[in-house]
Amino acid sequence: MKSLTVYIGEISKYKNNVNESLIIEPELHLHPFKIYKKVRETIKSLIKSELYRDDDIVILTHSPYVLTTLNNLLYAYTIGQKEPEVINKIISKDYWLNPELIEGYELDENGEKIRDLKNIDGLLCAEYIDEISIIIRKEYSDIFNEECKK
Repeated sequence: MKSLTVYIGEISKYKNNVNESLIIEPELHLHPFKIYKKVRETIKSLIKSELYRDDDIVILTHSPYVLTTLNNLLYAYTIGQKEPEVINKIISKDYWLNPELIEGYELDENGEKIRDLKNIDGLLCAEYIDEISIIIRKEYSDIFNEECKK
């Protein structure tokens, strides 16, 4: 695999290149546990395939579950370089992703890259995509606090 790129945002406007294989919203219609399993198994299959070595792989997603699952596989690779036997017991080496091969970006409404989601530690900024949860929880808390005043 030349690279694995993850895009979030206006993915419907993304224009793919000829040498890219797209995985479009692997989370669709799946429970979070199934998303976790599907992402892991997809990565394992890609690692074993010719496609992984020859093409760029692009994942288009809106799911924090996809991002955090990928982060676990990236982190397992990183720490597994120092403690392979221990980390292999937690996440099989078959799933490990080399952070040097992955990129992540937010796309604007025209499908253009506007933000790099990769942190200096090689992980993707997964909490960014879940910022709406903070807003929703705050709204609920504000309503609840108003109710409690009475």
